[in-house]
Amino acid sequence: MRADRMGKTFDRRAIQFIPKEQLAPNGDFWVGLSERMRTFLYRYSAALLAGTIEVKIPKRHSESIQDGPGHFHLAPELFLQLDGIAHFAFPCEELTLLPGQVLLVPPRVLHFETIRADDATHPFANIVVYPNDTELTCHLSHEAAADDSGQGLRRPECEYLEALDDPSVRSLHDWLADAAKIGLEAQTASGAEERSLARTQTSALLGAVCVGVIRLLDRRKAGGHTELPLVSMVRAWVQNQLGDCELSVARLADQAGCSPDYLSRAFISATGERLAGYINRQRMKRATQLLSEGDLSGKEVAWLCGFANHSYFSQVFRQYHGCSPSAWRNRRRWLSVGTEGGSEA
Repeated sequence: MRADRMGKTFDRRAIQFIPKEQLAPNGDFWVGLSERMRTFLYRYSAALLAGTIEVKIPKRHSESIQDGPGHFHLAPELFLQLDGIAHFAFPCEELTLLPGQVLLVPPRVLHFETIRADDATHPFANIVVYPNDTELTCHLSHEAAADDSGQGLRRPECEYLEALDDPSVRSLHDWLADAAKIGLEAQTASGAEERSLARTQTSALLGAVCVGVIRLLDRRKAGGHTELPLVSMVRAWVQNQLGDCELSVARLADQAGCSPDYLSRAFISATGERLAGYINRQRMKRATQLLSEGDLSGKEVAWLCGFANHSYFSQVFRQYHGCSPSAWRNRRRWLSVGTEGGSEA
């Protein structure tokens, strides 16, 4: 059953190998894509702040993370549709995104995306912004080759991506989370004025996020540091595949079209961290978020973090945190109760 689930959530046919000549971070190819992404971020920020763009937000029908095709994140994710058409399937509804529209996916919402071009001269393209804690990824997507299902199913693939780690990313995360909450309130507001105010506030927050992303990217470039595109791509792949127990350095290398040794050396050279260690660290980060934010069982948390075996999950968790997942959660709850009691006193 586990293998069946993972077969739905990861389709490596949607990943195109990266040509070796496109690995230079400061080459004309990447500089052009960087400027294109910045230009569209600026245009969308202006339109959002002016309130002239439609924002779509899927309803969250359950606090639990439902099973099905696609993937989920523990932070909100923003999609800016540039061209073509994107169709998103959520557990309880479906939404279509047209050029000039925006989709904000709240945290913990499973989603699966398929795409198509408007016509031969308007191929699919979008921008995806994902701020998680202090880490930000922002990427341009275009259309991947059709799969071999015979149904003409097409999927997006990353064309250009920038990733960075900065404390101010937390503000972008909070603005997106607030926008999702307020946007959903607008959908159920009883009065026209209340709906209008909530939509205005939602658009303003999203516009501020786009401006914030531009400033962060410009600040990093001014500092003279640009991460190897291959490494940035790997970061995004890891985030999208954390729930897959088959995620490994070897499979990431296969996706990138290089050897595991080359990928490992490139990653550690750019980040100072082993790629295998980075994968486990991201899984542990997701595990602590899930343990602290809900009442999922240990087995459910292990599965959502990409561990097929709960005992192995507990073993790795102990190595990172010095205690079992259940002990960590109980201590967290005890500290939370103690803090609330102290504030009341």
